[in-house]
Amino acid sequence: MPHGITDLVHCHQHNKQKTLVVSYLGSIGIGNILHTQNLDVVWNTVFISLTFLHFQHDFSYVQKHFRFAFVAVMLSIFHYFSVTPFIIYMCFLHVPNHYRMAWSYLNSYLPQTFFLLLATTFVSEKMLLTDIDIDMSFVLSVVIGHILYEEIEIHSIWKKNLFSKLPPLR
Repeated sequence: MPHGITDLVHCHQHNKQKTLVVSYLGSIGIGNILHTQNLDVVWNTVFISLTFLHFQHDFSYVQKHFRFAFVAVMLSIFHYFSVTPFIIYMCFLHVPNHYRMAWSYLNSYLPQTFFLLLATTFVSEKMLLTDIDIDMSFVLSVVIGHILYEEIEIHSIWKKNLFSKLPPLR
């Protein structure tokens, strides 16, 4: 269910390379440090917290306090019962909604978006269908990078305070 590749299209269209690089490489670096120090529980907590923030956008039509309560219950169900509800949610709500919300910047780059989607789907499928030992800490870091980029650049959370003070990339 790759959909974070839309960040590349958004980054290219809006010239947001600095945020993309900092959010993805920063999360991968921090995730790696925490993993090597046996602090995966800290990274998992960051992941769940950011996922909570990220998924609430799928229910923007619901009042904010109900939206947060609903997402909290939903994440609890995903964690305590089965992966199946999570897969259903991702396939039928989150990913389609993500593309719907991203349509304003994707429709000008449909061939590139389609190519990136095919490429990431192919790589993801090969990783899942082979006997490679997938480092879940790395996967969480990539997802965290996606959430950070989207929350900062698409939903404008923290944007004025965090990234405006960083020096430009050269």
